[in-house]
Amino acid sequence: MGSSRKLMSNVSAEYIRSNAETQVKEQVKATYLKGIKKGSDVYGLESVLYKKDLQAWKAFAKNHDKKLSEDALAEVNVLVYLSDSGKMKLKWYDYPETLLP
Repeated sequence: MGSSRKLMSNVSAEYIRSNAETQVKEQVKATYLKGIKKGSDVYGLESVLYKKDLQAWKAFAKNHDKKLSEDALAEVNVLVYLSDSGKMKLKWYDYPETLLP
């Protein structure tokens, strides 16, 4: 029997997008917190800080015992674009140019 990508119920593209964004945000936060508990910078945030804002990194690095904390990840922004509309008949021209072939 072949694989099928049929929607089992009538859901909107907006519902799917919103739900996916919420789940990704929660997974990113959960992964970050697991890394903090193990003393690991799983997303390399200190490296990003070094590259983007050297002065802020220097202030952070002055205290070598200082590690990232649970509240250091203040906000996670996720934007999902549906790329396979399948039976939903989404309009390809609604996608941003960066995602078009």
